[in-house]
Amino acid sequence: MKITTINISLFLIGLFGSIPFIAKSQKLPQIQQTGKLAPADIKIDGKTTEWNDEFQAHNLNNRIYYTISNDDSNLYLTVRTSDGYGNEKAIFGISFTVKLPSEKGGKSKENVMVTFPPLSEVRKTTPIRLTMTTIRQQKADTTNSGKKKMDSLRLFANKYINETFKEINVTGIKNIPERSISIYNAEGIKVAAQLNEHFQYTYELAIPLKYLGPSINNGQKFSYNIKMNGLPEKAPDSPYAPPTISGNVLTTVGADNLYVTYATDFSGTYTLVKKGG
Repeated sequence: MKITTINISLFLIGLFGSIPFIAKSQKLPQIQQTGKLAPADIKIDGKTTEWNDEFQAHNLNNRIYYTISNDDSNLYLTVRTSDGYGNEKAIFGISFTVKLPSEKGGKSKENVMVTFPPLSEVRKTTPIRLTMTTIRQQKADTTNSGKKKMDSLRLFANKYINETFKEINVTGIKNIPERSISIYNAEGIKVAAQLNEHFQYTYELAIPLKYLGPSINNGQKFSYNIKMNGLPEKAPDSPYAPPTISGNVLTTVGADNLYVTYATDFSGTYTLVKKGG
């Protein structure tokens, strides 16, 4: 039996009562409810200081906080993980898909999708994966030596991310025929990721609005999807035991391993916000 993202989402519901971020997340919806104008000083640097570290939604099943926003030039996605397992999963790639409305009305099959880091770079994740696991396991150590070790691990993780993940996967943009482009591209698509001082993985993405078509730019509501990719199928070095099916019951060595290993996703809708609107 094939495990789908739907199976996993249903299985994960209700499992996260012990996550320490729950108290804060109760004030936030699972799916962002309204459009948001991006701060005038927004930077794609893997930090959220311009947001005052506030988000528009907390998706419990995917263990992320997120905000979708825009200005007159770009559509932005800002994501922060809510626990150590979220960190481990995020480095296998986050895909953001914008479902383009049909210019003639009705449904369109055209989508713009941006993935970072792309599948082609997952093979490079072993050192950072081990570092993220160590951070999760060591975070409870509040001694001075423990804090120094954690700071060293964070510095290594951020250095590794900056120096190793150099590509972005882009599909659905006619002006960008190459599937893989450099993070230093001339097309204006920007990405950045860092661990913050609380050891949460923060990812930022900017997509120029010119790639999303006239319907979206004229204020038409569109659908989006955020996918936490998890390990690719048949990954030979996966440290996470796969789930098994016994009759109609899904069993696993742990819901956390299941979450990290397999893809999970969710969808919502968004309408561009205009300045002064």
